Parts: sequence; C-alpha cells; structure tokens
Amino acid sequence: MIVSEETLDPADWSKTRAVAHRMVDDAIDHLAGVGDRPLWQEMPAVVRDALARPLPQGPKPLEAVYSEITANMMPYPTGNIHPRFWMWYMGAGNVTGALADFLAAIDGSNLGGGNMAAARVDRQVTDWIRDMMGFPGASSGTLVNGGSMANIIGLMAARNALTGVDLREDGVDVMPQPLRF
Repeated sequence: MIVSEETLDPADWSKTRAVAHRMVDDAIDHLAGVGDRPLWQEMPAVVRDALARPLPQGPKPLEAVYSEITANMMPYPTGNIHPRFWMWYMGAGNVTGALADFLAAIDGSNLGGGNMAAARVDRQVTDWIRDMMGFPGASSGTLVNGGSMANIIGLMAARNALTGVDLREDGVDVMPQPLRF
C-alpha cells in the first residue's frame, strides 16, 4: 500500500526552477532599469479591481501567480527605490538584500532558540554592531524585520528594565503597578 503525503513542494521542480530563474532575471532587470521609469504612476481601475477579488477557492500555478504580480503590482510601486524619490526616509530595494531574504526564507530558521548557524549569524552581526557603536562587551541585541518590531522590543526592554522584578522568571503578575499604555 502506497501512502501519499501532502506537501507544499512543487509537483514539477524543473517548472519551479524555470519560474524562479525568470523571477530573479526580471527582478534584476526591474532594479537595473528603475531610473528609466516614472517614479510613480496611477494604478488603473482594472488593476485596482484585480487586487480586490474575493478569496480564491483553489490552488493556482506559480506561473499564473507570478504573471499577476508582474502585471498588477510591479508597475505600481511606492517609488522609494527610484533615484528621484526624495519624499521620506524608507528602505530601498536592492539585489543583495533580496537575495539575503530569499536565502533566509529558504533556510526557514526560527531564532527563538537552539544551537543553529542562523542564530550564530544573528549574534555575530549584533556583536559587530555593538563593537562599531562602542557599546560594552556585555551588550546584546537581535535583528528584527523593521522599525515597528524594533519599537515593540525597545518598549518591552524598557519595561523589563524599569519594573524592578524579573519578568522572565516571575511574569507580569508580580509587577508592583499594573501595565499602562
């Protein structure tokens, strides 16, 4: 008796490889030619409608999903990767960062604990930042995915430092005053 196993792996790795290579090539072309395009352009109503469809009720091939992204998303960016974008400070897309995000997603590590290389890389980078900033050797940190998460962690660190109790060991119930926002 053959037992089939459900998986999120593609049924045809060669087709997936071809789409992935096309995505990388298209992404590099997109970044290389960004200065030749308008900084921003109005999204047509047909595109807005395409991005407001109801929840799909079944699977869709990767190629079809990618085609929708290239037609409905890529031509209408915020503009922050454009060389003439001077509106506000915001991170810009770049090939190196995209490839790093790709590899991190492929690795799929959760840095919540464990003895794994990804956790050591996180520690190494935060140690380098500590050293560049001249912080004491006992300082620590972690890498997060953006400013909002960094602010939450900063607030949590301040709360933990200022309560006078070991919140990790005893929990928030032992705090002398209730939490306030």
